[in-house]
Amino acid sequence: MRKEEGDLRRLLCKPKSIKILITKRIEKRSKVRLKKFLSAALSAAMLISCVSFGGGTVVQATQERGENIAESNKIVAHSGDDGSFTINYVMDGTGNDSANDNLRWLSKIRLKGNQHQPGDAAYIVFDMGGNGPRSYEEIKIRFHNRAYATDYKIYTNDENNYGNAQHGINPVNDGWVEIDHFTARTTGDPTFPIDTLGKKTDTGRYLLFYFSDMRKDIQGVSDSISIREIEIYHKPIDSVAMNNEALSLKVGETSQLAVTIRPEDATYKDVEWSSADSDKVAVSEDGTVTAKATGTVAITATCKDDRTKTATCTVTVTPNVDKTELVSLLNFTGTLEENKYSDRTWEELQATIVEAQRVNDSSTATQEEVKGAVDALLEAINGLDRVYTVTVNDEFYKKGEMNTLCTITAEKKEGQTFTGWKLNGKLVSVEESYTFYICGDMNFEATYSTETEKPAKPLSANMTGTVVTKRADGKANVKFVAQLSIPEGYTLNETGLLWYGKSDLDSLYTENGPNTKVQKVVVPRISSTYQFAVTVNGIPATKTIRGVIYAKVTGSDGQEQWIYSDETSVTNN
Repeated sequence: MRKEEGDLRRLLCKPKSIKILITKRIEKRSKVRLKKFLSAALSAAMLISCVSFGGGTVVQATQERGENIAESNKIVAHSGDDGSFTINYVMDGTGNDSANDNLRWLSKIRLKGNQHQPGDAAYIVFDMGGNGPRSYEEIKIRFHNRAYATDYKIYTNDENNYGNAQHGINPVNDGWVEIDHFTARTTGDPTFPIDTLGKKTDTGRYLLFYFSDMRKDIQGVSDSISIREIEIYHKPIDSVAMNNEALSLKVGETSQLAVTIRPEDATYKDVEWSSADSDKVAVSEDGTVTAKATGTVAITATCKDDRTKTATCTVTVTPNVDKTELVSLLNFTGTLEENKYSDRTWEELQATIVEAQRVNDSSTATQEEVKGAVDALLEAINGLDRVYTVTVNDEFYKKGEMNTLCTITAEKKEGQTFTGWKLNGKLVSVEESYTFYICGDMNFEATYSTETEKPAKPLSANMTGTVVTKRADGKANVKFVAQLSIPEGYTLNETGLLWYGKSDLDSLYTENGPNTKVQKVVVPRISSTYQFAVTVNGIPATKTIRGVIYAKVTGSDGQEQWIYSDETSVTNN
């Protein structure tokens, strides 16, 4: 008979997973009562649509509510028949589960200090694990048809302060929080009564089932409770992913992080946000991160329902500094041509660029460091020495930096007399050997005559060249290079540059001296070669200035005389 009932039940139910059965084998039960009980149990199983008595899972419910997570190894404390509590699987491997009617938990222990009869209250404590779950979709409690509680509560706590078969428990006083309450069970139910409790989230590690007001008699023991099954349904989290795995923020900036949890119908999807270093990057309860100090910090979202499921975003915080000027200067250096500058100053500039680029690329650079890099770049750019070419009669003669001393010597030609050196078409010297300072690309012309008499040295002021140096700020520095020719018998009293930034004057000078409206720059010292240069700084973009070299001399007769070069215009294009 047992084998036939077991085979029938196995064919009806076909359980897909092992469920928990909370029982204590009742001893000394009569064969008659056992057969009646088995028959009632089998009938009840058929009526409730394929319930597995090895854990009581309704197949359809498993698909809707997730897995039954009530397992025998999770029961950590209980009161019971004799202080020991064993969980037994119903299925014996052969399909014979007819002994199921005798596999249940019978409680008849008096609580310490309680004046009621034995069995007036009982409890079971489940340990859901250190990492979770912290929720359930549904709880189902199945009682024996002859003994069940008419009033019971479910509590939760993060700590378990109860032991096996402990007497005198008081959940509220002991720090347990009530999360569910079931009352008004109708007595005399001939079937196996089943209570269903709804979804709860944010529970503690431990679940306490506290049964009271038990008023059914079992095998001559009054005020007892007999539980066949406890089922705890739960849909676990499979994965959690962050919307950003890495963020780059400046100090003071904020960003919103979010997570995606799978499956979408997991029981409890809330997460807990945390920062590895809240002094550098803070995170709020809704995932808003705030950059507070430079550094790299991991922000973690931990699933409250399963703390093994986490997602991380690495947040890099950089200083909130202004690098605009530094970037502009670095871009400007990229427009410079190496072959136009001396090796020494070009190498100095390159070393400065390397350091400036390091500061620009640094995520931790301070504003002070950026300013230092800008100043160093400006100094290196302004310190560049141009390299210029000197040609004689359109043939290469020498290459050198600005203000490099250079000497050219005229070639002797049979039947011809050397008459002087011309620069830009103006006579600058009548000496066969002429020493000067390189002031730009200079092309000299050696002039000759068939006349045997050597010409006299002229009295003149010449603009020999202009050098325009573009600055990173768009302005320009203009250098005017001059060459004076002072013959014997004349004394140089004063020399320099006259310049003006408008076109409203016909001339920058008069016979009696410079125009009073123009800017005059006096050169304090001059070389023995009568060469000098004057620089006008900060000419705005598209601005044109006019320049004239002047000199005031005194002749051997004691008369003062003003001499001027041709006017030169320079535009900052």
